[in-house]
Amino acid sequence: MKRLLDVGRVLFAIALLGFGCEYALYAMGQSGPIPGPPWHPASPMLAGVWAAALVIAGICLLLRFHLQTVAALLSACLFLDVLIIYLPWLMKEIRNPAPWTSGGEMLALAGGALALSGWARGGARGKPMIEIGKVMFALLLIVVGVQHIMYGRFVATLVPAWIPAHYFLVIFIGVAFLAAAAAFVSGILAQTAAYLLGVMFAIFVLTVHAPRIVGKLHDGNEWTSGLVAVAMCGCSFIFAEVLEKRKRT
Repeated sequence: MKRLLDVGRVLFAIALLGFGCEYALYAMGQSGPIPGPPWHPASPMLAGVWAAALVIAGICLLLRFHLQTVAALLSACLFLDVLIIYLPWLMKEIRNPAPWTSGGEMLALAGGALALSGWARGGARGKPMIEIGKVMFALLLIVVGVQHIMYGRFVATLVPAWIPAHYFLVIFIGVAFLAAAAAFVSGILAQTAAYLLGVMFAIFVLTVHAPRIVGKLHDGNEWTSGLVAVAMCGCSFIFAEVLEKRKRT
């Protein structure tokens, strides 16, 4: 299973590098349609800072350079972004699904980074970080699970035409997200749920996001959605290892 964690770490790092490139393109102020910024609008200067931070974090995760420290710092920065940017937006527009989704994605990435840092720290000292990280990740699963059910008709329009039973599939996936969240929180079959989540996100990348990106190469939203799915796939595989390791210890 150690190889599974390495796969998750590499996928997470690739997504961070992609996010960093998006911010870099935005910071350079290129004319015409370009990808970026990934999440919230930012000034070119702030976008440049985010670009540098994300690229550095991605490289460090790829090379396992000070993995514990870099992952912890990444988690802290992402969590602060949730508190400063998305929480006020959510409180102001609580019925708007956008801050729920974007804020939940940011929180889940923070949780995955925190769990990776806890794994690198090891032993009893790393256990609380893994526990907190899995709850943060589970919160996103609840959000997207509920949204799949509430906005099933709209989400069904995003399913490729060649896949049958669009609406049923969307509702089924929403229930699967909620079941995975319950597994994470309760600890029952958590490792299995994490592994299946990783496989599901990988399928999303290949069947949904990749074709949409190819069809809209200059659409920043498509790139961001695809990179988020890659990051979630990576985080899921990370949890599949660290939760199993926690069970063994």
